[in-house]
Amino acid sequence: MRIRSDSTLNRLLRKILELGPTENVRPSVEDVLRHVGDRSPYRGGKELTELLRAAFSRARSEHDDATAERIEDALGYAMNTLLRPDLEAKYQLLDGSRRRGIQLIEQVTVTAARFVTDQADRYHEENPGTNAEQLLAFLRDLPHFEISEALDDPGTYRMARGMDEGAVWAERTIRHCLRFEDEAPILDADDLASAPLSMLIEVAQLRLRQRSLAEFESTVLSPHSTEHDLQKVLERNLWIFGGTYLPKTATRRLVPGAEFDLPLLRPDGSMHVVELKRANVPLLTHQRGWLVPNDHVHRAVAQVTNYLVALDESAPRLLTDSGLDTRRVTATVVIGHPEFGSEEKNEQAVNRALRIFNGNHARIEVITYKQLLDGAKRSLTYKKVAD
Repeated sequence: MRIRSDSTLNRLLRKILELGPTENVRPSVEDVLRHVGDRSPYRGGKELTELLRAAFSRARSEHDDATAERIEDALGYAMNTLLRPDLEAKYQLLDGSRRRGIQLIEQVTVTAARFVTDQADRYHEENPGTNAEQLLAFLRDLPHFEISEALDDPGTYRMARGMDEGAVWAERTIRHCLRFEDEAPILDADDLASAPLSMLIEVAQLRLRQRSLAEFESTVLSPHSTEHDLQKVLERNLWIFGGTYLPKTATRRLVPGAEFDLPLLRPDGSMHVVELKRANVPLLTHQRGWLVPNDHVHRAVAQVTNYLVALDESAPRLLTDSGLDTRRVTATVVIGHPEFGSEEKNEQAVNRALRIFNGNHARIEVITYKQLLDGAKRSLTYKKVAD
């Protein structure tokens, strides 16, 4: 069996390191990445599987279960038991991996539906007296795709590799993972026919935002999402932060030593800084019987505090050079989600601890991704009711 080693495996190994394995596991993952290499031809072979198994064993022995799962997926991909589209979607290795998967499923499903209806119409035209049972029997007998024999090597059979993996993934997804659910339409058919153009545009925008919010929530709830993954989705959907900001961001590097994740702009030229941290991090710790924000929160706030100081000191220059008013800029830190961590399962406890914490910070607010999602969902619900 040929061992697979390519740019996808390279990106996965880098993602594993970015997600932060424990100190004793990191060198093992770095050994695998060093063996694979940074450019084609990537090195594979027996040594690759041995290094991956060694890294997996080290992660298990260190009780680093999250890293162990990721290394196990890397091993499955190298041994051709895990399809590339599954890997790219799970770990968001390419920008838009999940969107491309949805588009592929839509295309294949629509094409298949048209093919089936065309065949059913043709059969019915040729057999006018056909009943439902006969039509279903005809459809069940439609030919299926089969694995083909390798003509250049009799006795062996071709399995999907490379671009063909997408077709295998699409077929398996449609057969086993696609669920049909009833979804209430935003407008009835009669209302849709008589609706003015402005309302149709609003309906289309609402549906687009619903899909974008679902994509963002999926990214948040994935334990394999990095800050960069979350940032890429939010950059395309700044409306999630509310209607008080312009649909574009300021330059990310305004002052030396600071790179803002999302520098939001208000219509008056002022700025609001959003700092994104991972969703899959614990937020609380115990102190004398109280649940209080832990070091993850304190470090994030300290980082943003330094940003705000730098902006205050550079305010006259920035106002002259770029027209941005950075005096007394406010900021939001988005971090964590009640889905992750033990203490965080109690959402009320998280909200209470952050509310007390935020009460002592005038210019910086800490919120969870759950709070950000809930606010965006409420805005869509109110808009739908209003429409």
